[in-house]
Amino acid sequence: MLSWLDQALQYRSVSVMSDEPLCIATLLGLDISQVLKHSNHDDRMEEMWTLISEKFGGIPAGVAFFEDNTFTFSRMEMGSSQPSTER
Repeated sequence: MLSWLDQALQYRSVSVMSDEPLCIATLLGLDISQVLKHSNHDDRMEEMWTLISEKFGGIPAGVAFFEDNTFTFSRMEMGSSQPSTER
């Protein structure tokens, strides 16, 4: 499911970055009211990943990294063919 979403987002963009997690959450059928409780992009992305984990029974190993003693999650960015990371 997440690989399909990553491919679908390659050619799309948002004008307001904090809306990106809302769009992704909507496409995955997640509860966007939980994402809307946060106002900035990073907090919304964190909530989105939490909801993905709850819905799909965890986060696939391919999107979780451990760097500098911190867990880092791959971000599925709109308009990007390469995933970036977010702490």
